Amino acid sequence: MKRLGLVLLASLFALPIAVRLEARATPRGAQRGDRDRDDLVINRAIYGAGNRQHDITAALNSEIRDGRIRLPVTNDTMGGDPYRNTPKTLQIWYTFRGRQFMETLNENEFLDLPGREAFGPGDRDRDFGRGDLVINRALYGSGNRQHDITAALNAEIRDGRLRLPVENNNMGGDPARNRPKTLQIWFTFNGRQDMMTLNEHDLLELPGHWAFDDHDGGRDRDRDGDRDHGR
Repeated sequence: MKRLGLVLLASLFALPIAVRLEARATPRGAQRGDRDRDDLVINRAIYGAGNRQHDITAALNSEIRDGRIRLPVTNDTMGGDPYRNTPKTLQIWYTFRGRQFMETLNENEFLDLPGREAFGPGDRDRDFGRGDLVINRALYGSGNRQHDITAALNAEIRDGRLRLPVENNNMGGDPARNRPKTLQIWFTFNGRQDMMTLNEHDLLELPGHWAFDDHDGGRDRDRDGDRDHGR
């Protein structure tokens, strides 16, 4: 009888331990399974040129925040310069919502994943962001003396907007001294692509009012008006 009591007592102590261990293991596995389908996962990422390339798969996965990754494609963000004085590319294979995609970006372009191709027509605006502004390419200078400032301008976007005077100190320096310079900028907003050219000392302001439909444009102008009155 005494032996039976000891067995029962040991069982009572063991049961809470087993329950805690199972609770510790099972929910994590279940939650991971629930998230897997919608997670953005970088399957492979290669940066470089020719046979000189870095595998930066792990590094890019660590940069994912809230299911997105947004980075300028530069030597600093891509693990260093694998091939000096040579134009480089980023090749990236990724999975989103159970589907696989591949993109190739040139050095100084902007990586923004998941891309629009990863969304269906019904949820593109909701999940990707209807009002996202992306600078596809930006060149500042004169003639054949130009800076590619695509990554730099993407980094200046705040709350979906970009507002900067077109001055040497904002445009990566002076690529053509004592010569009038221009900024050529190609961008995407609301799924529409456009291009504009501004002269040195002009004001860069994106997206412009034309980029909104009538309803959104009116709302945006009203908001600007309120902001001006509040000053």
